[in-house]
Amino acid sequence: FADQGALRDIVVAFNNLRVELVDSLNQITADEA
Repeated sequence: FADQGALRDIVVAFNNLRVELVDSLNQITADEA
């Protein structure tokens, strides 16, 4: 990667996506419960 900042931004973006995905899955399980 060009610089450390860009890599860090990508890592943060992936973490945010993962958190949203987990929240969505938790919501689905809560709805089914």
